[in-house]
Amino acid sequence: MSAVYPVNQLFWYRILFMAELIIAETLFVFRLKRRKKFTLRAAAGILLSFAFAFAVPCVHINAAYRSFMFFSMFAFTLAMLKLCFSESFKTLLFCGVAAYTTQHISYELYNLIYIILDINGGVPVSVYGSGDTLEFFRDPVAMLNYFWGHAVTYWAMLVLFGNRIKRGESIELKSIPMFVMVVIVLIVDIVLGSVITAYGGEYNRFFMFWLGAYNIGVGLCMLYIQFTHLLVRRLTGELDSEKRLRRLEEEQFKLSRENIELINLKCHDLKHQIRTIAEQSEKLDPKIISEMENAISIYDAMFITGNSALDTVLTEKNLVCNKNGISLTCCADEGVLSFMSDADIYSLFGNALDNAIEATAPLESTCRIIDIKIKKRGKMQAVNIRNYYDGKLVFDGDLPKTTKANDGYHGFGLLSITQTVSRYGGTVDVTTDEDVFTVDILFPTT
Repeated sequence: MSAVYPVNQLFWYRILFMAELIIAETLFVFRLKRRKKFTLRAAAGILLSFAFAFAVPCVHINAAYRSFMFFSMFAFTLAMLKLCFSESFKTLLFCGVAAYTTQHISYELYNLIYIILDINGGVPVSVYGSGDTLEFFRDPVAMLNYFWGHAVTYWAMLVLFGNRIKRGESIELKSIPMFVMVVIVLIVDIVLGSVITAYGGEYNRFFMFWLGAYNIGVGLCMLYIQFTHLLVRRLTGELDSEKRLRRLEEEQFKLSRENIELINLKCHDLKHQIRTIAEQSEKLDPKIISEMENAISIYDAMFITGNSALDTVLTEKNLVCNKNGISLTCCADEGVLSFMSDADIYSLFGNALDNAIEATAPLESTCRIIDIKIKKRGKMQAVNIRNYYDGKLVFDGDLPKTTKANDGYHGFGLLSITQTVSRYGGTVDVTTDEDVFTVDILFPTT
């Protein structure tokens, strides 16, 4: 081979490094949004990556050139990820840096094991020697150390970090400090890795041990910071979504209360007008008059529990129940839930009744029943909501999931209910008994 492509260990390690990097990247990108014809794109990307690694010249073996060479291969894999996944470059950079850090940790661990166990005099089997074959492929102990160390490290990184990436989630790094940190980590991973191998000829066991341990520690810290940032973004997004929903619920509550009061006022006037017309006209059929009054009374069926917010949400949902032939009943002690804000009462019972109506509406007429009881029990206030349902429920923690296609059944609504109740120090207990679904809520009042 020419001087540009000398057949030495570095010549072959480029291919091995590319394989390590591609496997590491897979740990973090497998849940990202794929482009059309993904399998074909992925196959082409892998082949092109190996071709690029093979084509990179080995003109120098100093630390600076090796750093440039490995950085070039890493940058090329980012381009191939863009070919395969329909994600922003920031998202791919996030995953790529995590993958490169994982590969670097694996390599450092491979060296560190040799030093700790004093294998071969504590000297790691170099992959940059002058031989024409990777030396650790000649040594069974070295091969076992290599494959075992990489497999365990990759599995651990998948469990600790890779699984935190959710399908369809945006994981872009939007803060400038985080971008700067990513760049620094990338440079540290590449340059210090090359510095370690550059000292292979002048071996200093003490120096190599602490430099390797430092690199592993820095890599783990940076992965932790990266994915902690991801978790903070996720929690912030959920909090913002909840705040938006709360504002919408408050606006809807105000609008519903005004509409219900207006409807009841108009219906009350219409009843008087119908009776006046009936008294003045002997030709009107009493049966028709009765039907007209019954039709209007549907909108005049206002709940009176002593809590205006509860009355509003019950009356609003009762209109939906009447439309679907559902019987909604509520028995509430006087003065219940007075410690809760109107918006929280509207949110709590709105979500609970929406779930109950969704579950009850498709059932036979005899099973279209929703029953609510709100009672005082000493220093506690208890809310019991029961309705029939049809389908098999399985529980994920304390909340149920359905086996039906509509996986929203008693899902997000109950999560919102739980969050609302927890703000008042209460508890939520969800149970099923054959075909009856029950939500029991307990609030401390002192």
